[in-house]
Amino acid sequence: MFKKTLSVLLIINLVVCSTMILPTQFVTALENETAQSTDGNESALISTLTVYFNSRTMTTADAITASLCEITNPGMPEDEIKRMNLWKNQGIISITNSYSIDYFEASDILGVAYVTESISYSYTDNIENQYVTHYIEFSYNEDGSAHILMDSYAEPLINFESCSYLPDYLLSLADNTIGNETATNDHVNTGDYAYDVAQIALTQVGYLEKATNSQLDHKTANAGTGNYTKYTRDTGNGNGIAWCAVFVAWCAQEAGLDIKEDDNYSGAVVPNEPHAPTMHNYYNELGLYHSVHHIHQKLEIYSL
Repeated sequence: MFKKTLSVLLIINLVVCSTMILPTQFVTALENETAQSTDGNESALISTLTVYFNSRTMTTADAITASLCEITNPGMPEDEIKRMNLWKNQGIISITNSYSIDYFEASDILGVAYVTESISYSYTDNIENQYVTHYIEFSYNEDGSAHILMDSYAEPLINFESCSYLPDYLLSLADNTIGNETATNDHVNTGDYAYDVAQIALTQVGYLEKATNSQLDHKTANAGTGNYTKYTRDTGNGNGIAWCAVFVAWCAQEAGLDIKEDDNYSGAVVPNEPHAPTMHNYYNELGLYHSVHHIHQKLEIYSL
């Protein structure tokens, strides 16, 4: 069906619409925002984190879902349920934990925190302990409460990595994007679509979702959670809609690939689709969807 072969390794969870931010860029963006007193903001975060980390000791899927559905992005409860099932399958009877905030930075709408979690795993005949570092991005709701957007962490003792986990060597790939205020795609296409799509995605690291339909081309200005981006604008999807899948289509379009918008996307290498499950179903029906968990990262892989 297709003349080209495209194997795109997307370091994006297409279930969780995250803002594709890496730590150094995120903190830089926050420093450019108007600083506010962080006492109240940190208190709101602590309230949310307490619920979140308490959920990590729960032993049923229903309890985890009920605890997290209002304070985290979609997809995170499912991820924590997978973790729970994993430690149960390894013979762990129960888990206790505590946490401390090592670093906290926030504007009036977005924030980042590094958190250390101390975990004790109880087996039938012994107890094992471990410290886990969490990199957490969050936003503030209109009522002032904190909402967790993503949590990047690895838990080696039970061999688990969160769906948002990015190791240091991947974080370092974005170093050359610091200072690029317009998030310009300066990659020169080579005709190797897999390579080009991945490189184009990397040129956009640090881009912040916008609060309104303004300053869409600027990397960090007008940051917010309104689902306004240049990606939905450039692909003709309008704005104010979830853009995780649209970003994939945008990268493909920039690489010179065909993105189709009709109802069945017949012949499209990448469908121009804002709804991630629809994109998933499109490839799945073609027998081209594979989900693979690597030792260092979780990737959604589409091989056409």
